[in-house]
Amino acid sequence: MFERFMNKRVLIIPLNWGMGHATRCIPLIESLIKVKANIYISGSGVSGHYLKHRFNHLTFLKDLPDYNITYPKKGVSFMSMMKQWPKMEKAIWEENHWLKEQQEKYQFDFILSDHRFGIYHNSAINILIAHQLNPILPFGFAALNFI
Repeated sequence: MFERFMNKRVLIIPLNWGMGHATRCIPLIESLIKVKANIYISGSGVSGHYLKHRFNHLTFLKDLPDYNITYPKKGVSFMSMMKQWPKMEKAIWEENHWLKEQQEKYQFDFILSDHRFGIYHNSAINILIAHQLNPILPFGFAALNFI
């Protein structure tokens, strides 16, 4: 299955909303190492730091900024998340702008994003990793939820 990644430039970037995003990428990274893919990793916070130390022999790109979402003390309220939506939209725009610069420099063949909605580029094969059967897309992409 991973043979199509052989000798290809692959960028992997997990979101930093817990270690699940980083640990979900570990078997992918290990499989890509076996097929001799040229692996580039970026991230932020604890998850990015963890991958940087676990795979210190791979190429790491500049850390991306976090979405900096805060949660209420009791549960997650819809209104709390909606109030933070502009902050998320800005982060998505910034990470897409960052990726455009990186793509010019590295020319990735594949881009694997674990829940980072701004990590995609038209000149690469883009893969969005999600732990939901029906991921809820950001506001600007909400019309695509039916897909």
